[in-house]
Amino acid sequence: DSRYLAACLAGEARQVFVLDVAGREPARMLGDRALANDLAWSPAGQRLVAAEEMYRTICLDLAGAEIWQYRAQSAHVKMHRRVAWSPDGRLVALGVETEQRRCENEWKSVDVVVLIDAHTGTEVGTVEHGPKISQVIFGRDGLLASVGVGLVRMWDVAARRPLWTAEGVGKAAWSPDGKYLLYSLGKAGARVMNVETRESWPLHKETSDGNWGKGGSWSPDGTFILLVKAMQTEERVAWSGVTAEADP
Repeated sequence: DSRYLAACLAGEARQVFVLDVAGREPARMLGDRALANDLAWSPAGQRLVAAEEMYRTICLDLAGAEIWQYRAQSAHVKMHRRVAWSPDGRLVALGVETEQRRCENEWKSVDVVVLIDAHTGTEVGTVEHGPKISQVIFGRDGLLASVGVGLVRMWDVAARRPLWTAEGVGKAAWSPDGKYLLYSLGKAGARVMNVETRESWPLHKETSDGNWGKGGSWSPDGTFILLVKAMQTEERVAWSGVTAEADP
């Protein structure tokens, strides 16, 4: 409802604060020993979920009271990394980093996305992403995207199955209507994928000076995309129409 701002401070003490934009003092939401990696508002803006570094994800109300907490059931979990709330408010997705395991004669990190009932904090399912999850983002119509170490997967949440995968990806972002997925490909540019047809097209051509790996964001009406280009000495931004096939 735009009445509150939540911030996860960087540094050794990664605390979560909530600020009433009307001017009240910020309230600290976690204990002294908590180290938060990520946080997400509920769609109604009345609850906040925070992924703490080592052992739990916690759901709080605006007064800081605990509603539930989730602790990973596997002994192989190393870190709670990323969280997201489904648009209907029913699920929380948690990206969990796991210890390396032996797969086909080599050691691999196979991170998972844990699906949690947003009302009770109960685990209702998991899907395997791959190495080092850096994003979990819900789309519309029961879709979820997980991103990490050059890989993006789009999931059917109800069926717990992957619908689409792309490699070489840095970051991703859903369009406001959930019909498109923007994903960056570093020096190879950025692309937009039509969720229904799985067809994609480039927004930028390949480049030798910097890359588009920092991703981008959509305008509220879904008409434009803001991309960030990382250079050695600066960052540049560029707006592109959704149907563009070349540099703007």
